[in-house]
Amino acid sequence: MTTTTPTSKSSSTLQSISAATAAARAALGLAKLPATLDFKWADNIQQTGEAADFTLNGDAAPNDRFNYRATFPSAARENARPPEQH
Repeated sequence: MTTTTPTSKSSSTLQSISAATAAARAALGLAKLPATLDFKWADNIQQTGEAADFTLNGDAAPNDRFNYRATFPSAARENARPPEQH
């Protein structure tokens, strides 16, 4: 089962064993290329805004002080490779 929830600035897809979310770079303040976005994925956070909660409650990925990094290359390089189809 796949559920997709689009909005004007982002969309989310939930499948039985995976989840994905998408947002326009401009909505994240990353309109100018190249750009880098560092992020964590967490659920069941008990205290919003409390950094220690990433390791104390719920699940966080990746663990502890690590983070994921998404890089957005310059437009010329981005256009050189077609997007992957999923």
